[in-house]
Amino acid sequence: MPVLALDGDISQLRMLVDAVPVPCAITTRAEGRFLARNRHVEALLGIPEDKKDSDLRATQLYADPGLRATFLEHIARDGGLRDAEFPVVCLDGTRIDCIGSFQAATWQGEDILVTCIIDVTRHKGTEQALRASEEKFREIAENTSDVIWHAAPDLSLTYIGGGAALIDWLGTPELLGRNALELCAPESIPALKSAWMDRIARECAGEQTGRACHEMRLLNARGERLWVELTVYPHRDSEGRLSGYFGVMRDISERKRAEDALRHSETLFRQMFDASPVSELLVDPASFVIVNANARAASFHGHEPAALAGLSLGDLIMPSGSDDCDPLALLREAAKEHGGPVELTHRRADGSLRRMSVHVGALDVSAPDGTPRRYLNLSLFDVTDRERYAVALEHRNADLRDFTAAVSHDLQEPLRLVTSFLGLLERRLGDRLGDDEREFIGFAVDGATRMRSMIHGLLDYARLDSRALEPQPVALEEAMALAMGTLRAVLSEADASLRVSDPLPTVMADRRQITSLFQNLIGNAVRYRRPDGDCIITVSWERHEDSVTVSVSDTGIGIDPNNHERVFGVFQRLRKTGDEADTGTGMGLAICRRIVERHGGRIWLESPGQNQGATFRFTLPLAVPAATTAAPNVV
Repeated sequence: MPVLALDGDISQLRMLVDAVPVPCAITTRAEGRFLARNRHVEALLGIPEDKKDSDLRATQLYADPGLRATFLEHIARDGGLRDAEFPVVCLDGTRIDCIGSFQAATWQGEDILVTCIIDVTRHKGTEQALRASEEKFREIAENTSDVIWHAAPDLSLTYIGGGAALIDWLGTPELLGRNALELCAPESIPALKSAWMDRIARECAGEQTGRACHEMRLLNARGERLWVELTVYPHRDSEGRLSGYFGVMRDISERKRAEDALRHSETLFRQMFDASPVSELLVDPASFVIVNANARAASFHGHEPAALAGLSLGDLIMPSGSDDCDPLALLREAAKEHGGPVELTHRRADGSLRRMSVHVGALDVSAPDGTPRRYLNLSLFDVTDRERYAVALEHRNADLRDFTAAVSHDLQEPLRLVTSFLGLLERRLGDRLGDDEREFIGFAVDGATRMRSMIHGLLDYARLDSRALEPQPVALEEAMALAMGTLRAVLSEADASLRVSDPLPTVMADRRQITSLFQNLIGNAVRYRRPDGDCIITVSWERHEDSVTVSVSDTGIGIDPNNHERVFGVFQRLRKTGDEADTGTGMGLAICRRIVERHGGRIWLESPGQNQGATFRFTLPLAVPAATTAAPNVV
């Protein structure tokens, strides 16, 4: 570009720069001394109006002094420099970014520069923020699990970002430029194409369409299908015309599988609900309105299933004298806490009342709009007859108690008379009785005594079921101590040794019955000892999760395996040795079995055979944690 030649004095130079609408100054080329400046350059660089031009140097305004030397080289070669970007330091030290144009000129025989500069600091900051924003968006788009896409109006893809796993699944080497419909499974294309054509038609009619969401299936290069959710937004130009589409594509295969599983579960529940032999009601927990009922519930209440649905549960439930509070409040509490059962009185369509045991459960289902809903599932069991049977059983137990009281008196009184008169006869006859007669009288007295013992055993057995069992924590050590109070003389007479694991656990039981259990088992161990060996009885135990197994072992005569079950029968007595008959009543082990079974446990016998000892084991519910170590304690 040519070098300009300027004429006139300094005032004309100042008039020249004052006419320029942007910051402008004229400086000497070599020294950078100011010759003229306008008000715009003063405002930009912070130059006071009273500061003389001769006191200013362009060199002090360059943030990089070496950059001015580079500019001067270009100007010397080309006659000027256009749109050069460089940092400027204002007089107050502030740094700004500027774009400047320099024109070489001569004036009064001196090389000068006409310089115009524009502050682009704000513009540059905006530009940098925009670049940072674009970079951030690109990073987010490239790293999100969803696919971010843009397509032209004809649906050809112009941008694909993110969704690495989904893109890999597609297995297509080049997606840009392809029509989006080519990626869809054939069954999804008609609906998507119809939505696209409908959008085009509405846009042509002057309507501005908005966001749309589609569920569709993709087809990859291997012929596999995948459910995705496609969200589409319109992309418009500066005049508001549709210029393409953009949006997000998300893998929803897991959600679809969960929905299918939920539908299957609901279908299965529906089938079970309808086919259940139990009366089932589905109830809204807020209003207690019946939402659905199965055929069994409708038949029981005397309604058609469709007629039962929509009724309030309050129309079917009658408060009774045995209900402590509002029946619906009982159901609401059961739903929150334990699930029941709750016993309520139901009124049927014919007016009859039935006592029902209601079990309450929560059921989560999907409403038609897809939102989750929670209902109460009520299972109804008719216990009217059960309660009647319970009353009848109580009457029978009362009769049994009366019977046992009568047996206790009426059967034992004749035995006392027989025993008394036999004793009187023996005393009256005195020496006139021979040995045979005395033996006969002894047999009769022994028979009467055995009969009295058998009656006592039978009464004890009957009394076990005559009163309700009220278990409480019982320390087996205490029960053992009570049993030992009656057995100590027997053990001493037999020279028997009793070894007890210490400490014994605490169980939930009836103290009196557990004491009787130990008395019978330890008494049997002494009765069936071997005459030619030591009598050693061992009581041990083993803890389980919520129960305990107690073992009573002896070194006695043992029991044939064929008789292991028989010994627990009523009035079952086995021979001790040879032809010697057992002198027991045959009720002890029957009582033991009944005691254990009433406590929810079981009892069994382990014995290899004759003269090899026996072990009776029984289980009881555990009340509190107990120590697992046990040391033998010889009594």
